[in-house]
Amino acid sequence: MRRHVNSHSVQDSGFACMRNICLHQDNRLPVEGEGGISTLLTHMAIYLEDAAIQAYGCDALGRLATEPKNQITITSDNGIEESLRAMREHPGHPGVQDRACFFLLAMTEYPPAVVSMREKDALSVVREARVPAKELSQQRLETLISRLEKEEGTGWFKRK
Repeated sequence: MRRHVNSHSVQDSGFACMRNICLHQDNRLPVEGEGGISTLLTHMAIYLEDAAIQAYGCDALGRLATEPKNQITITSDNGIEESLRAMREHPGHPGVQDRACFFLLAMTEYPPAVVSMREKDALSVVREARVPAKELSQQRLETLISRLEKEEGTGWFKRK
């Protein structure tokens, strides 16, 4: 992916492979160790107009975000912003919307990521999300919205 940044076919296949690699928990820390998170995020920015790349990228990031070390890297590399950009760019693509919500929900386990979501007005973007009608997708979206609206003592998303 790094050697063929300008090859759409390489990137498309690379994102699909990266998502598949990240399905397995044992691969998630090595992906981060090899710079995979920054590669995903850099190339998501380059191929913003490609919905499939955005969906695969958000899916891979969501799986990577199950590891606390990866949450730190994702947050510091502006992963929240990239996923929100994907949602804004592809408002009518349920796959992008669902996978971005999947990723953002995973990141709500990391308080600095939640602060970043607040700063980037993620709640307004998420409220507009049009995910598939599947029960799991709907539940994920509802849970994400609920977590972002939470006003308990953690300081998350207090209403202005």
